[in-house]
Amino acid sequence: MKVVFDKYKMQKLLNKFAVNCLYYQGRLSPELKQGVAKPESTSIHGFMYEAPVAQPLIRTAISYHIINTDWGRMYEGGARFTVMPTKMVNGQVENLIMYDRVFRGDVIVVLDKPIRDYDLLTKGRRDKLFAFDVLQILSVIAVNADQVEARYAYGTDYVLKLNGVALPASVNQDGTVTIKDKSDMPAISDLEIAWTTNGKHPAENLDYAVEFLCSPNYVVWDSMAKPRATAIGNLPKTILCAKRAFFNKTPNPIDSIPTRAAILDHHDELRDSILQGD
Repeated sequence: MKVVFDKYKMQKLLNKFAVNCLYYQGRLSPELKQGVAKPESTSIHGFMYEAPVAQPLIRTAISYHIINTDWGRMYEGGARFTVMPTKMVNGQVENLIMYDRVFRGDVIVVLDKPIRDYDLLTKGRRDKLFAFDVLQILSVIAVNADQVEARYAYGTDYVLKLNGVALPASVNQDGTVTIKDKSDMPAISDLEIAWTTNGKHPAENLDYAVEFLCSPNYVVWDSMAKPRATAIGNLPKTILCAKRAFFNKTPNPIDSIPTRAAILDHHDELRDSILQGD
């Protein structure tokens, strides 16, 4: 018995389940030859990105919270995406660019209802957000050496810039800032918190937090095995993605294990040598 999964069945699935996405193909930054990306680098965690390509993808939520892989632990907030090899446009078959190129480190932005996200920046070293399709700034906050929290106001303390040019934005009644015109938004959000001369601002090299709304961002984690079938041509490809968030809110339980606890009849001070096999 032969199972034929042809272009028409693929398009039927896309028509029913696909969400509109932007695919950002990543490439390694040359500075990684030194082993680590510099804090002031324009790369995003060691990756540079090409201009986005619109792609229809099928997104499936992951039902479990944590998955262990060869590259580490993937935390809650991930998703599976199914990439079709082709799509139909005005009756003509077109190849999906993403199908043959997608790889670990690439970014997928789902053009869906915006979500709350966050990033930590450093005054004078990195004032650009590592996020794509930013729609609204919710807050810009720093904490000084005395643990006093300072909240900064748009227009008075900072403005938003895109490639060095001020970006049109409006302040809402709740103090949040909405970006008015995103038509000139480049491949990467490249949205910069530009501090004014006369306003208050964090001390040089001090960290500050930016909270914002953006379309859901995912980073490609790994490819999954294809479903077992026979077909004419390529089968759909499934990829595993993790949500791009600044930090992991799921603690590792092993971090709370006491390292000086007694083992059976042994004293605490002997624990280290016992673990080392001495």
